[in-house]
Amino acid sequence: MIDRTITQHDFITIHNSYKYSFPKNSLRMNWLEEKEQSRIGEYLGVEHAGPAASILLTLEGVPFIMMGQEFNENTMETWTSLFDEYKLNWDSFDTRMFEHYKFLIHLRTNEPAFWAGELEFIRNSKDMVLSYIRQHEGVKLLIVVNLSEDPVLVQFDQETLADEFIKDRSNMLYRTGGDDLHAEKDYSALWMNSYETIIYKIGECMKEEGL
Repeated sequence: MIDRTITQHDFITIHNSYKYSFPKNSLRMNWLEEKEQSRIGEYLGVEHAGPAASILLTLEGVPFIMMGQEFNENTMETWTSLFDEYKLNWDSFDTRMFEHYKFLIHLRTNEPAFWAGELEFIRNSKDMVLSYIRQHEGVKLLIVVNLSEDPVLVQFDQETLADEFIKDRSNMLYRTGGDDLHAEKDYSALWMNSYETIIYKIGECMKEEGL
């Protein structure tokens, strides 16, 4: 989706097709970076690193994080072999990205919906916006990620559950944008900033501490 070669619809189709290509009850590993390719900021652009991390840490599967990825470390030039020492470039430390990863990891750890729950994709009006619900034992979380450089008005299908979340701002658990968020009066649409992630939550979790 980031390179605009596929749309939201294509992403959902591909993801669902992979679901049945693995043995029953197997866990799929997901990653953004690995040794054989450059950092995500290098091949997708630094602005896409945040929303990509949001998807990585809230979808199904087991997320794999390359050392330094969590603070936008910008080079792998010192790592020439798996058996050689790799020195992180701490001068490139991105505090905002680190806090983004810190929150998402904490959220995933403390909300069983992300590792033991169900996934339901929610169709919306924008090709570059991905939205889905994770739910488990009465707890529901709506994740909306804008992969576009443009602010957008995201229209949700009236028949979906999205209006349950966005009609009450107190349901909003996390967002990466500014304070100008607002929903349309019928609660079926939502304004989002460029590259923004918004997470809503309904219900209570047993492991609520710190959220």
